[in-house]
Amino acid sequence: MKAVLIAALLGVMSFNSQGVELSTDVVGEVTTYVGFAPREYRGIFRFQLLSSGNLQAVDNHGVVKALGSVSKEIVADFQKKIESIQSDELVVPTEPLCSDAPSTHITVQRADGTDLIVFKRGGCRDSLAKDEAARHVAQALNNLEDAFRSLSYHLN
Repeated sequence: MKAVLIAALLGVMSFNSQGVELSTDVVGEVTTYVGFAPREYRGIFRFQLLSSGNLQAVDNHGVVKALGSVSKEIVADFQKKIESIQSDELVVPTEPLCSDAPSTHITVQRADGTDLIVFKRGGCRDSLAKDEAARHVAQALNNLEDAFRSLSYHLN
């Protein structure tokens, strides 16, 4: 029984460590993987900033919900900041691991289509980018997600 549980945990942890390739109209995405939860809450949840400025959430069943939009100027500034990222190398922390918390990746896309993972949370540990521009981009996208999800929650 222990062996089966350990194998299942390793499978979830390795699944969570994988990046997600972004579609060409996605400028940035916060992806959250939920594994240890009731069946209806398990899966992949996405918050996306599109090149049009639209913000959307994609739930674990693939249902897309428009959350709002930001101006073209904000998207252009965000893309300019993405282009200034020198490295997407992450600092891997050494704190103890846990296995029951959701994991998260923040991924952005350069103009040439290159995806950069600028933040990871997994095993109750945050892996932050070494590059300052990457950290700023990750924080900005995370703040956008928090603000729009909070607003959406309170208006429903």
